[in-house]
Amino acid sequence: MATIAPGVGRTESLAPRSLAELIERGPFERYLRETLTWSLVSRFLVDAQRHADDERQAAEFDHWHERYRALFSRAADEVLQTVSQEMLDHLSVLEKRAAFNANYVAIGERIRTLLQARPDADEIQRLPNVGPLLTIRLYGEMFDLGIVLLYYFASEVENIHIVDERVTVYTSDGRAWLSMIDAAADGRALKDRGAQFAQISGGGVPQRFDPVHHAPNLTSPYGIRMALRQRTTRSGEFLAALRLHHATNITFDALIEQGVLSEEAGLMLAQAVRAAVPILIAGAPGSGKTTLLRALTKFIPRAEPVLVAENYEELHLEELVDDRGRPWFYVLHSHVEQEANAEGAGSVTMKTILERGLQEDVRRLVIGEVTDPETMEVLLQAANTGTSGVLATIHAESALDTVNRVFGLLLRTTRYTDRAAAYLIESTLNLVVHCALVRNEQSRRRVVTGIGWVVPHPGQVGGMPRMQMAFVREGSALVRAVDHANVAHRLEELVARRRS
Repeated sequence: MATIAPGVGRTESLAPRSLAELIERGPFERYLRETLTWSLVSRFLVDAQRHADDERQAAEFDHWHERYRALFSRAADEVLQTVSQEMLDHLSVLEKRAAFNANYVAIGERIRTLLQARPDADEIQRLPNVGPLLTIRLYGEMFDLGIVLLYYFASEVENIHIVDERVTVYTSDGRAWLSMIDAAADGRALKDRGAQFAQISGGGVPQRFDPVHHAPNLTSPYGIRMALRQRTTRSGEFLAALRLHHATNITFDALIEQGVLSEEAGLMLAQAVRAAVPILIAGAPGSGKTTLLRALTKFIPRAEPVLVAENYEELHLEELVDDRGRPWFYVLHSHVEQEANAEGAGSVTMKTILERGLQEDVRRLVIGEVTDPETMEVLLQAANTGTSGVLATIHAESALDTVNRVFGLLLRTTRYTDRAAAYLIESTLNLVVHCALVRNEQSRRRVVTGIGWVVPHPGQVGGMPRMQMAFVREGSALVRAVDHANVAHRLEELVARRRS
């Protein structure tokens, strides 16, 4: 079998900052994005709830899982090794990707020929789509994901969990799905590369990943956020959690069309962002906070330098561009928090990132997630200076609960009395937006459930601040909680306070 050379001029251009960027570059990636729709991908999945409740469904799933495990995995190891040796092993990593894109049809045909020549060919052919699946797996190995890449291309998929050979896929509607396809080999590959990913995600400071040192906040070279863990029990059971962000460049108009929020509420938030009014986006994990944050950043004036601070890299705001390919705004710095290495050196906290940024000409702060008292304190102090517009997310059960959550974080620093904490909150924290994943019998979707502003406690100086709701969700609609004149007047007050 003749070897395949990479396409001319391809290798120099293949230096992606994210997997999504690479997907747009080659015909095979475009083919996968067009082909691997949810209707196709879901054929290899079964609803986890149905698996738990329906014995017949569970038995059928277990049957197919065992067949894929016994036949597919064996064929994958042998066939893909042959194809790699014949076509790809003489190439560098970037050349392999270029060659695959230029010759994926021929590679697929070679895989199909090898499958037909196997002694167990009749059994293998009873499994649906074995040839295409092996082609995807071979390409996925270049990203250290293997067959897991199958689920990456479906925009409905947001999280992928691997526990040894079992794969569970979580979709944007909050449902869990079990994969029929064994991922033991792909799990082992991720585990083997865990130490390397830890070093890459450590900002140049070597991190450790082994059965003692877990890696909860890693980012692969292709922009996929992951958490890796090895258990010391059960012969070193391996766990991996992959977080996918498909809606990285979503527009505010798209959120309004999807019913996430109303046009009127969106207009108020856009005006608040332009005027540098501090906004805290609250909600549970997976409620759409990060997506809404990305959309809001597009209203930051282009000329204002932005500091982006994250616990782990997932915003990728420097990649947001308009229709003409220009950046939406100027990212002065983008930093990711990192833990100390095994020797206790190299620690970078969110507080450190923010304090350094505020010493420079930063006009805006975008914080991926506030999780600790020190970050909350620096955030509010920055907002209190009047020079920095703040956008941040936080975990909270409701818009009303957000104030209590912020209050509790400040008290944990032990530097504030109840009265001092209350005053700092009411004087700096202006707008709170709450997001949630709402469910009914037909569907599950992310929505804004409430927008409100923080006001002083009525009749009690230094008392716990309260929320005055501007918009609340009634059924499927986000509606005004007060009349339009009051909403407009309150926003004018907040803007005037920022400019004074």
